[in-house]
Amino acid sequence: MRFSTLFRLLLLLNIIPNLLWAQDTIRYSDASKILSVGKNVSILEDKKNALTIDMVLHDTKDFTNHHQEVPNLNISPSSFWVKMVVANNSNSNDLVLSLEYPTLDTVEFYSVGTSGT
Repeated sequence: MRFSTLFRLLLLLNIIPNLLWAQDTIRYSDASKILSVGKNVSILEDKKNALTIDMVLHDTKDFTNHHQEVPNLNISPSSFWVKMVVANNSNSNDLVLSLEYPTLDTVEFYSVGTSGT
């Protein structure tokens, strides 16, 4: 049985005030270390698979802050929007996000700067 799970990832790569996003900023400063970011993400479940990036960007009140090392999204037909705020304080402009979730069908990555674009 094939499980259709659409996992959308929204990564916000510039410093955005914590009050605006109501979540902790992930501060990346050492390019030689691997960070686990699970405790610093917010998740929105889209049960109807109807949300667009514009809808998500303009209405963030339905995101839930998660404080688990590894958020459990279960197997679901829903889309999940995962939001995090990253401040890159390292000398590297290249950041790698590794998703170790073998049942994902699709991952879409969005990067939004402080100007909202």
